[in-house]
Amino acid sequence: MARLFVLSSLFLALLGCAHPDVSGLMHQNQISLQKLKVGMTKADAMEIMGTRSAETNRGPIANPIRSETFTDKTGSPVEVLHYITQRSRNYRDTTPLVFKGGVLVGWGPEALRQAR
Repeated sequence: MARLFVLSSLFLALLGCAHPDVSGLMHQNQISLQKLKVGMTKADAMEIMGTRSAETNRGPIANPIRSETFTDKTGSPVEVLHYITQRSRNYRDTTPLVFKGGVLVGWGPEALRQAR
């Protein structure tokens, strides 16, 4: 009986990590990233990426999952939208889309590093 309880608990824990809706969102974002082009407007990029959200055991995940703004070295404002594209603990590993002046200047960790 105890063994069944442990196996059931393990199964439920794994379900929480691999929620099908989150997997679908990650996959859709990976496909959408391939359609982006440097120089497109923020509105066009957001339309391509979509606003679909996903449900998890911890609550909903928005798309983008988070955003940030900062000023670059030249004093220009930079906006970053983070999209979930890979499985990670707490959904912290994301793909950033980097915008300057409302225009997409790049995406991925390297684009974010260069913008800072």
